[in-house]
Amino acid sequence: MNITVFGAAGDVGRRVVAEALARGHRVTAAVRDPARAGAVPAGARLR
Repeated sequence: MNITVFGAAGDVGRRVVAEALARGHRVTAAVRDPARAGAVPAGARLR
């Protein structure tokens, strides 16, 4: 499944991204502040 997570650099968003990736989903992570993009778990596509 393809999933987009808004707020992916936040506390809850990071956990949602990590869990979705662990379950084998393709994740697109949307972040408001590009400087926080490093907080997104590896494996997600950034937007």
